[in-house]
Parts: sequence; C-alpha cells; structure tokens
Amino acid sequence: MKTLLLLNRKLQINGFSNIQFLEQGSFVTCFTAVNNQEKVVITVSNTNELETRMSASDRVNGIQGVQKYYEYSQLMINQQELFEINKIYPGVFSQTSAVLIGPYYETHFNTYIAKLKLKEKIELFHELLKIVKQIHTKGIYHMDLKPSNIMIQNGKPIIIDFGQAVSERIVESVQNTSAYAPKHDVYSCRVLSEKFDVYCLGNILHEIYINQPLSSPLSTIEKLQNAVGESAASCIFGMTLRQQDYRYTLDQCLTHPLFNPQITLEEFYTANRIVVSCLPSAAISRNYSYSNAYQQNQPTQSHFQKQSLQDLCGFEMFSCIQSCALSLENSDIDLVEYI
Repeated sequence: MKTLLLLNRKLQINGFSNIQFLEQGSFVTCFTAVNNQEKVVITVSNTNELETRMSASDRVNGIQGVQKYYEYSQLMINQQELFEINKIYPGVFSQTSAVLIGPYYETHFNTYIAKLKLKEKIELFHELLKIVKQIHTKGIYHMDLKPSNIMIQNGKPIIIDFGQAVSERIVESVQNTSAYAPKHDVYSCRVLSEKFDVYCLGNILHEIYINQPLSSPLSTIEKLQNAVGESAASCIFGMTLRQQDYRYTLDQCLTHPLFNPQITLEEFYTANRIVVSCLPSAAISRNYSYSNAYQQNQPTQSHFQKQSLQDLCGFEMFSCIQSCALSLENSDIDLVEYI
C-alpha cells in the first residue's frame, strides 16, 4: 500500500519523487514521477477501474507492443490530507483510490508519424495491426484504439490504455465516445468481435492519409480512390464498413496488397472469395452490391463479370441478388438486409 501526502502543495508518494501532473482522462488521472532514476507514469483511479486494466494487462502479458505495469497498489490517505489534496486536484483522489505504475513513453503516435514518409507510415501501421492481432489471440478486444492510445518506443508502436478492453464476446453496452469508434457498433447491444477494433484501426489509417478521422462510414469508395489511390481506398473502405459481418477481418487486413505489394488487388479478392456483382447504380451507391457465397462481403471495384459471380454463388443465389437489386433500385432499404 502506498501512502499519499501533500507537502508544500506537492504530492508525495513513498518511493517516488518529482511527481508532476500529466493528463486527465475520462476515468483516470496520470502523473509522471521518478523511481530509482527512471521516469514512470502513475495512473490514479478507483480500485475497480484499475483492476480492470490490470486484468487485461495480465491477459496480454508477454506481447511486445503493449503497455506494461510494474506495480498495482491501493493508496492510503487520511481524511485531513484528502481534504487538502482535493483543493488542488478536485475529484481525483478518494478513500478508494489506487495507482498503477508503469513506464513512461514520451512520443505520441501522431507526433512520430508526422516526420515519416508515407511508406514508413504504412509499415508502422502494419506493425500496429500485428500487435492488435496478438492481443486478440489472447481473447482481449481493446475497444478504444485511437492515436492518443498509441505511443512510440524505439520506433515501435506501443498500445496503451486497456480501460475499455473486454474479454466477453457479448456485452450489454460499450462506453466509448471516441471519434475513432464505430458509433453504429457502440450504441447497439450486439455480439462484439475483432471487427470493432478493425473499424478503429481503419479510421486511424484514414487519418494517416486524409489527416482526419471519419465522422461516419463512407458512402462510396470513388472519392476515396481519387484521394488516396485504389489499394489504400480498398483497405480503408473494407475496414470501416458499417456492417460488422462484411467488414474486413484482421487476417484480411494483414494480407491486404497495401502492405503486401507483391499481391494484386484481384488476387486478394479472389483468395478471400470477395466478389463484386454488376448491380444497378442505385445499389452500388449504397455499397451493398458486394456478394459472397461465404458471407464475407467486402468492398472492391467492378472488375468481375456477371459470369464470375454466377459461377461462385450458383444460379439461384445470383438470380436472387439480381432480383433484389432491381426491386430495390429506387428503394431506401439496404440491399444487404435482403440477401
């Protein structure tokens, strides 16, 4: 247990010196400090919040590229000290406060990549995808991936802040209002999967190219193709599709031609059984013209012919898709709901 004191209006925690305020988050407050000549971050919150973070951290322990913690400890604060401390840091400390102590990472993701060439940015993002994939193999979904939760150490990405991470595939709600999160996933009670994190990552990739996150899922791919090129547009678009079922998986992201230029887009689509049907323009404009016999619908450009779709799906499925498209050409109903 750590003792918290106030001395000459400065915080004192046994074992730490030069404690300085760093930042205030939604659920935690962070301070920097020095411990045995090493600069560390002290994260302060209630015990339940920090125990959640520790639990997620324990699950991903051993993965390179995730935030590590040295110590978890409850704080001991007497009532008079708490009264004085709250004058300086109102609402930060309470009788149930605890601290997590971990390494200090100085460089933020956006600050670091601003100095990189585009090719280097894409390589770094690919490394980020690999780290998230490893996190998912441990049964953890981060649920709050955004540039401010990615730090850089020795040129490598470090994912921090597992405060909203979940291990259950079904949750009642997700308390995430980040600009990078898929709001259509956040505000619905549904099965959560890796696709939530994929959307957030796609939003980060969009910002790498466009310098701002998406305000909502893209309605068409054409403008994006003109702005960033065919390969990048395919990757961003597939990662940020509104429907989770049709959004890229992490494995598909990792093997995408944007990161593997030796693979063509057509080879990628074929390998993943992604097919573009030749549907009326009204359906295409809603981006639901993509059919897949294995329910892995993804965005592509119209380079496959009708016969290719019929060969893959079979005559009955192809006829159904074509009939639905024709009947919905002037409708506001999404084609995907009918297929």
